[in-house]
Amino acid sequence: MRLLLCTNAFPPADREGGPPFSGLHLATALVEAGAQVRIVTTNRNGSHRLDVPTDQWREFQGLPVWYASTWRGPWVYGRALSRVIREEVARADGVINSSTLWTYAGYCSWRACSKFGKPSLLYPRNLLSPWALGYRGVRKRLHWNLLGRHIVESADAIVALTEKEREDVRRMGVRARVEVIPNGAVMPDSSPALTRGALDRLLPALAGRRFVLFLGRLHAIKGLDLLLAAIESLSGEFPEVAFVLAGPLDRSYGPRMKALVDRHDPLRRVLLPGTVRGESKALLLKFASVFVLPSYSEGLPVAVLEALANGCPVVVTKQCNLPEVVIAGAGREINPDQSELTAAVRQILLDEGLRQQMASNALRLVKERFDWGAIGIKVLSLFEETDRLAPGRR
Repeated sequence: MRLLLCTNAFPPADREGGPPFSGLHLATALVEAGAQVRIVTTNRNGSHRLDVPTDQWREFQGLPVWYASTWRGPWVYGRALSRVIREEVARADGVINSSTLWTYAGYCSWRACSKFGKPSLLYPRNLLSPWALGYRGVRKRLHWNLLGRHIVESADAIVALTEKEREDVRRMGVRARVEVIPNGAVMPDSSPALTRGALDRLLPALAGRRFVLFLGRLHAIKGLDLLLAAIESLSGEFPEVAFVLAGPLDRSYGPRMKALVDRHDPLRRVLLPGTVRGESKALLLKFASVFVLPSYSEGLPVAVLEALANGCPVVVTKQCNLPEVVIAGAGREINPDQSELTAAVRQILLDEGLRQQMASNALRLVKERFDWGAIGIKVLSLFEETDRLAPGRR
């Protein structure tokens, strides 16, 4: 089956949160399941643009990718997008639209799928959550009423990452089919020898110390106000513990982030290494004592799945939509509340036996629930089913 993945951002973009990497791993899983996959995306990377060849085919990790050159701004207009999407939809057997709901790429893909009668799956990836809808809310309500609802309703199936996301879709009055298929977790590569010494050389301030890890965009939605307040409460009780907040700083959040650090971390116990990739990221995930994500709104956060895949206990808010963490005994799920966050992290830091048991449970949870191979087969089967339901379409 020839599939087109249409997405607003794709690796090496690292300022767009988890969706670009989810798209990469989904495409890889589909190829392993027997599909041919091509990707059309943009050169968007947060407020920046990727330094990649644009408006031509190239390869990224063995996948054919077209990075369209785009103008700046929320609509992310790209002159070549309409043409290349139309050409690729015409020759594809099916289309996946991932995180394209409010974008020009999503509009072009919808038009092309309608014109050529091709089956399509739509991944909202949390773009229909109350928090996301409230951001630039007037603009989104206008888009939804004029266009967005038609785009969503025209999909053969909507793929929600969680039951909560399915509820968000239904709350919008959408009548289209909704299937829940989660993101997967990428198991760490066992071939490189990742040592604690390598991490200590990378970040000398961590030498000989346990540390709590946050990994993601430094943005208001991530609950960093709660986390920094919790860090202030924990610092006196655990003077040997460091706190690593790794990820790109959202430009609009910079002043607020600085104010929070100045207020809650006067002794500079917090390390801010910026964006981490490759071995640096793997080292942090492997040796963290506990991973925290006190987010106010998520779809299904890739960073948490990565932590679980590395055998790291997690503390997440209920808004991360991962009740499996509690069921499996792999961590704690809390309300977005500073006192609950403090108590959960404190418990794990105090009880090494509990931490070790959570680490073992985390690895088992990933293998049983979040395997990308099984997810690729499930998505491919969903395409085959939608195609059978409309045999005269192609």
